[in-house]
Amino acid sequence: MEAPHREGLRRVITFSEFKTKLTYEDFVPIARLNADPATLAVRVDSPYQNLEEFLSAAKKNSGDMKVGNAGLGSLGHLAAAALEDKAGIRLNHVPFKGANPAVLDLLGGHIDAVAVTLVEVATHVAAGKIRPLAVMSDRRIKAGWEGVPTLRERGIDLLIGGWRGMATPKGTPPEVLVILRAMIANTLQEPAMRETIAK
Repeated sequence: MEAPHREGLRRVITFSEFKTKLTYEDFVPIARLNADPATLAVRVDSPYQNLEEFLSAAKKNSGDMKVGNAGLGSLGHLAAAALEDKAGIRLNHVPFKGANPAVLDLLGGHIDAVAVTLVEVATHVAAGKIRPLAVMSDRRIKAGWEGVPTLRERGIDLLIGGWRGMATPKGTPPEVLVILRAMIANTLQEPAMRETIAK
């Protein structure tokens, strides 16, 4: 029998529970606004000081390490499941209704770690309450994350992240698309916007 998290993952990917009939074909992309890699993070007082210690404990206690995520099939869930496969470990995936409840339960000591995007823990990392063990990007991240290694640096070839963007309904007039793309491109070059995104 498959592990419960694999069952849930398969169920979500089949899209059997979605009520909308919308697909990507119903939209026209305008612009990608940002991209955030996933991270594996623990409380600052966690016994796991680095990724190697976390993975070692996960191997010794197969299936006991509780890792929160934003819900079944979320980016964090997929990232942690991929990490399991690449690192040869087994985790206890704990789905929440969003990343914020998962992070709050981590801070409360109810779970061992979270798998989320950087943005979802950045405030707590800056406050010294959460320690990221690794980022799932191709290079280290700036803005206070320079000391956090990538999984690739630790010998795990895994890149996972999420991105946010803007789109319009299919059928939007071409002249409107041109204006929207130009406005967003200009906005993304504004120093204040670039500084905010970098943070």
